[in-house]
Amino acid sequence: MANIYEGMSKAEMLSLLGPPTDQDTSVTGKAFIPFYFGGDATATRLHYKGLGRVYVSGQGTFGGGEKVLKIEYDPQEPGFRK
Repeated sequence: MANIYEGMSKAEMLSLLGPPTDQDTSVTGKAFIPFYFGGDATATRLHYKGLGRVYVSGQGTFGGGEKVLKIEYDPQEPGFRK
C-alpha cells in the first residue's frame, strides 16, 4: 500500500497489489450533472484483506483512463463488502 498514490493508473496499482479480494462500484454526485463527461462519475472500491481499500475512478466518456482516487490503509479490513 505504501507504493500506491493518488493519480496512479489502475493498471499500475493492480500490478503492485494484485487482484482485490472484493470490489463494488457506485455513482458519485457528478453522475447527476447534465452533460458531465469526466471520469469520476463512478468510483470503484477495491477491498484488500488485511491492507485496506483503494478507490478508483470510472473510465469516463473520452477514455481518460481509470485512476486511483483515494487510499485507505486499514489492517482490520476483512476483505469483503459489508
